[in-house]
Amino acid sequence: MKSLFRLLGGLVAVFLILITLTGLVRFIRKAWFGGPGIRGHVSVIDLSGIITSSHEFLRDLEEKLEDRGTKALVVRIN
Repeated sequence: MKSLFRLLGGLVAVFLILITLTGLVRFIRKAWFGGPGIRGHVSVIDLSGIITSSHEFLRDLEEKLEDRGTKALVVRIN
């Protein structure tokens, strides 16, 4: 009976270790690569019409550059 409890305890320990490692791998993937489904995307900033101030453009640019999933940035000027 003791050997059965040792076997079950060992299986539970292995199961808990696997769950912990899976959670750790998911956390690292999300922290470093932006999540499992996001591999990178292209961000686009459109400039059109008369440009009177650069504040809005710079704000948009900073926002796109802070996004860790952005792999490329396209600025369209019309």
